[in-house]
Amino acid sequence: MISGTDHLALHKIYEGTVESVAFGGEGIIRHNNFVVFVPYTVPGDRIQFRITELKRSFARGKIERILNPSSFRVTPPCPIYFTCGGCQHQEFEYLKSVEEKSRILEGLLRHGLKLEKIPMEPPIPSPLSYGYRHKMQVAVGESSDGKLLIGLYETLSHRIVDMQTCPIQHPVNNQLLDAFRKAIPSLGWRPYHENSNIGLIRHFLGRVNQKGEAFAVIIATQKALPYWESLREALSKTVPELQGLAVNVNPMRTNVVLGTQTHLLWGKSFLEESVGKFSFKFGPTSFFQVNPLLLPKVTDKIIEWLAPSKNDKVLDLYCGVGTFSLPLAEHADEVVGIEENSESIEWAKENAKANRIKNVKFIVGRAEDRFQNAPSLVLLDPPRSGLHPAVLEKLLKLKPKRIAYLSCNPSTLTRDLGVLLKGGWKLSRATAVDFFPQTSHIEALALLET
Repeated sequence: MISGTDHLALHKIYEGTVESVAFGGEGIIRHNNFVVFVPYTVPGDRIQFRITELKRSFARGKIERILNPSSFRVTPPCPIYFTCGGCQHQEFEYLKSVEEKSRILEGLLRHGLKLEKIPMEPPIPSPLSYGYRHKMQVAVGESSDGKLLIGLYETLSHRIVDMQTCPIQHPVNNQLLDAFRKAIPSLGWRPYHENSNIGLIRHFLGRVNQKGEAFAVIIATQKALPYWESLREALSKTVPELQGLAVNVNPMRTNVVLGTQTHLLWGKSFLEESVGKFSFKFGPTSFFQVNPLLLPKVTDKIIEWLAPSKNDKVLDLYCGVGTFSLPLAEHADEVVGIEENSESIEWAKENAKANRIKNVKFIVGRAEDRFQNAPSLVLLDPPRSGLHPAVLEKLLKLKPKRIAYLSCNPSTLTRDLGVLLKGGWKLSRATAVDFFPQTSHIEALALLET
């Protein structure tokens, strides 16, 4: 309930209590059933807010003053939280944030699938709410007065917010960032300017495993990097566990971060991560979950839900380096993994060999092109765009008895589940998985059964 006028006006200040949080992280206040979205708020906050945008069916506002903070409100630890676009939930008590994500997911599925009830299981929180990110990717640029800028982009812009450290990053990645920042001025490497398409260094990428071993990648417009040995020395001095250094070449005028070619400058060409009793090698630009701390719980949940037996043939679509394929193979007759990225498939084959898993086969190619055999169980872990229509058509035709769908985008998950439910499956289980604490990102795991 908001006190004051019955009608909202642009730039005017009102009072209200935050009821809940919307998908995307903004708090919801209702003014006579008219929705106002206000960022950086927590359910239970009583605030004064100024209207910044007014539409027919909703408005947006910004906090002017917190009159009575929610019992779930905490102080964000990051000094650039309100300008950096990386996080949206640092003002939340962590478990309340996870609870809200689960509620949002349940609402999206219920409304999108037109079901009265969603069979939700308790959400799976991350063991760490800070320091959990094992992959760091920062942009490199210059301010108008020539100052070096290294950080993330401001929300809805291409302005780099200079970042000295990031509390959600693994400490070793922050050490790499600090060493990189200090070394750059002496190397003579000019930051890339997207407007003029001039410059050398575009981004810096750091990866670390749970042992603290690290890999660094410079994303540049050309392969040749003068004095790269000096950077390697600086990084190794700060992070003695540095395993390798590479350059990824991206000469294109694009906002896509990575180019198609990666060249090893020094050291090993991979990192190795442990998940339960399995070990996985992956390349510097290969996909591997940025929060590996959650992988054992998610793997166990997938195996529990799919319940593979020695009579089952399992298809793992979008299998990456075999993170889920290998544990599934222990319980099934056979697992086939399909992945478009050829580098990831090579690592998947290497991982199967290293872990002595023989009943698994990996195929490189697009899921919609290589999905041919009739499996009894299917694991789906697609990109944010969700499933290709041809994949949905083949699922509808081949009718596996159970499908586990791990999604990083609830919107495309809901779209795809809608198609499969019409094809005869039922949604028997769903849960939120918090791979990205302090952000509004929601990952979900759903089980479909015939």
